[in-house]
Amino acid sequence: MRYPTHILFCVLISLLAFNVLAIQDKILFILIAVIFTLLPDIDESSSKLGRKVRPLSFFLKHRGFFHSIWLPLLLVLILYNISFEISIAIFIGYSSHLILDSLTKTGIAFLYPLKWRIKGFAKTGGLFEKLVFIALLISIIFIII
Repeated sequence: MRYPTHILFCVLISLLAFNVLAIQDKILFILIAVIFTLLPDIDESSSKLGRKVRPLSFFLKHRGFFHSIWLPLLLVLILYNISFEISIAIFIGYSSHLILDSLTKTGIAFLYPLKWRIKGFAKTGGLFEKLVFIALLISIIFIII
């Protein structure tokens, strides 16, 4: 999926989390979640974030380690005792990215380095993604209003 779809999905999940969790700083929560929803694509040299760290992205395999569950789990374990809210924001942002990318035809190696992949049916940037983007935008507007 493309970065705007990742951002909208992350914002929607964050807004829904506000109803379940007693989040104190909602703006900071969403900002952290959005940053971490973009982080997995640091391994793609043509992605929004990958272009900013291009030398690094050339050495990483796209949809490898950064598209597995290990990094978000590690970050949550490290940060949980420091800040519950930050750790949850990181987990929501990162895992929302993984969920959307698992819907694509390429899929993700959720348990990388194991080769097993979760694959979907959607083409990145295709009609399905455009429909999801519109649905996410409408849902966010509905929740905010």
